[in-house]
Amino acid sequence: MSVDFSHILRAITSLYLRLGLFWLFSAFNDRHRNTAVLTTAIFAGGLVTGRLFSLAADGWPSPILVVYIALEFLLIPVAVWVFRLPE
Repeated sequence: MSVDFSHILRAITSLYLRLGLFWLFSAFNDRHRNTAVLTTAIFAGGLVTGRLFSLAADGWPSPILVVYIALEFLLIPVAVWVFRLPE
């Protein structure tokens, strides 16, 4: 594995961890809850978009990654629905 590839993986992993910590914090903090739900929809949308591009460019991945595509795709409307719920 090249240094550049390791650098990218560590940056992405850090992004995932930071967002996860923000979402965990927001679960117990009303002030940030809507922002957390909205970023969840945006994050899942970005993941599913990238996976769909990869599907078109590279072909079908292993079955577990197809499950991830479905779950991330389903998460988007659920997050938008929760975001729109009255306070």
